[in-house]
Amino acid sequence: MANPASFVTAASVNDVNTFTAAQTFAYPISALDGITRGVRQILPFGQINIAAGDNATPASATPAQTHWCGVQGLTTCAFVAPRAGSVTGLSINLNTAAAGSNLIVGVYKNGTIINAAVIVTLASATSDVKGSATFPQNDYTFAAGDVIDVRVRTGSGWSATAADASIAVEIES
Repeated sequence: MANPASFVTAASVNDVNTFTAAQTFAYPISALDGITRGVRQILPFGQINIAAGDNATPASATPAQTHWCGVQGLTTCAFVAPRAGSVTGLSINLNTAAAGSNLIVGVYKNGTIINAAVIVTLASATSDVKGSATFPQNDYTFAAGDVIDVRVRTGSGWSATAADASIAVEIES
């Protein structure tokens, strides 16, 4: 089938149309129901050789800040939000199983955990190596200029001290 002269005058607007040259549209193009979601992006963090925590229970241990893009030599470990948005997901993957203690991964805003629900826990009892969570859009928000980072907590019994973690925070703005 030849390409129609226009979508309006085509015999069927349901036909597949292949454009072989640049197209110019006389009027703005819009979605029928509008676009209701923002742009999603992934913020990469990582940590090598996750250390044992300073308390028997991970929830009471001091959180250790992970590195931006997993780069150990950086003196900064965070992302500055260029625009307002919300955290919509968090995932973690270890190169070895959690052992001796659970591992708690949390998202922080300006040095404070965003919410106790914005975490992923890898359980040592089930030798977890990965985990993820998703969060509703606009539940855990941040403003332009807020500093976003990731911190991990382990108990003093953590024995997977050679464990490396790749961590991704999904945001929508």
